[in-house]
Amino acid sequence: MREEEIIAFIESGELEAYLLGVLSPEDEQRVEQLIDSESQIRAHFESLEGDLATIAQQFKKTPPAGLKDKIMDEVSKESQPRSEKKEAVIIPMQESKSRLNIAASVIVLILGGFLAWNMYQTTQLENALAKMQNDAKVKEMQIADLMQQQSDLVAMNSLLADPQTQKVLLEKQVDSENLYVAAFWNNEQGEAKVYTGSLPALPEDKCYQMWADVDGEMLSVGILEEGDEPVSIQYYADATSLNITVEKAGGSDHATVANLVTNAIL
Repeated sequence: MREEEIIAFIESGELEAYLLGVLSPEDEQRVEQLIDSESQIRAHFESLEGDLATIAQQFKKTPPAGLKDKIMDEVSKESQPRSEKKEAVIIPMQESKSRLNIAASVIVLILGGFLAWNMYQTTQLENALAKMQNDAKVKEMQIADLMQQQSDLVAMNSLLADPQTQKVLLEKQVDSENLYVAAFWNNEQGEAKVYTGSLPALPEDKCYQMWADVDGEMLSVGILEEGDEPVSIQYYADATSLNITVEKAGGSDHATVANLVTNAIL
């Protein structure tokens, strides 16, 4: 073979493919013939073979007797000047393939173990990140809730402390139980809140609903539920009275005047 053909063959990667056993039988036979006939190709092949054998040797727990000496001999020969006429020592193909199989197996095991460990570490990191993100979202929601509570409290204090806030008390005895509702109505701020101190029990299909009388029309301001804190209700600027009726569960669009429980003038 010409020099440029030899160099092209070495750079083609076919020797490496031969070492890994991925060539077809025809290509494998052709490569073996070139290794036997071309000293430069044979020398490169021996160098590649030695590299893989060294890798296998490094990861074996119990090296075969004499293998270290063989490797050292190969290294020593590689360091000596080569002559075109001097024939390199040819390692039998069967022994080469055996050593190669060991090296390839060790490499596969090492890479497989590394991949499994890397996937495990990646999963752990993803889980930790997801937990941190979830915890951050929970804390963010908690902070937002606290800020809203603070804002509501400031607004409530402002409404109660305002001299223009009208305090309206709606009371009534229903079936020997006292209904007690306090409304806070401020026309200047355009805001209204209600505190339901006590609501006598009703059947599950009924509820208490509050209405504002605006120009003779009953407009809903909200459904009443017992609670420990005042809650906002619909404000109407021209309301003249507040009224509480018993309606179907979920509330009604129109007040059932026949079910009026109590009312108060604004």
